[in-house]
Amino acid sequence: MHEYKNYNGCCVVCGVEILGKKIFCEICKSKRIKEKYKRTSGKCITCGVDVTGSKKFCKVCIIKRKEQQKPKDYYKEYCKTHKKQRTDKEKGQIILWQKKNKEKVKASSLLQYAIKTGRITKETKCSICKREDTRIIGHHSDYTKPYEVIWLCNSCHKKIHHNIRKNKDRQTENKGVE
Repeated sequence: MHEYKNYNGCCVVCGVEILGKKIFCEICKSKRIKEKYKRTSGKCITCGVDVTGSKKFCKVCIIKRKEQQKPKDYYKEYCKTHKKQRTDKEKGQIILWQKKNKEKVKASSLLQYAIKTGRITKETKCSICKREDTRIIGHHSDYTKPYEVIWLCNSCHKKIHHNIRKNKDRQTENKGVE
């Protein structure tokens, strides 16, 4: 073998030690493998049998894992049987609400898309009570600005909507008195 200072890797084809930033072997001109990525041998994670190369599992364990995995059809059937199925009446009510509240639906879907694409990051804790162990919801105070939301837990979100309804009821009562 050739003598090099600072051994970093070796040639795949001829086994010559290759240094530093050199990409190709000087002898056979093939690409090198960095030593830190090279794994000559190891043990199977599951059973401890010796395996060669960069594999983490032996062939027997790979076959067992594939057999244990459930097919996609299983999950589809599970969802059909175990998820709460909406009745036709509930579906109709949802469609009616969506038709009456197009502005709310649009703001909600725009926010969901912005979160999904990464333009907006969803907060992990409630803006009011600072709870982190619960589902966080984006509350729109103005539906014409779909990206301006207050991040609330479910209980704080309900309280805010309850207060909004109370204020609307008071305003309608005051209009009737005048």
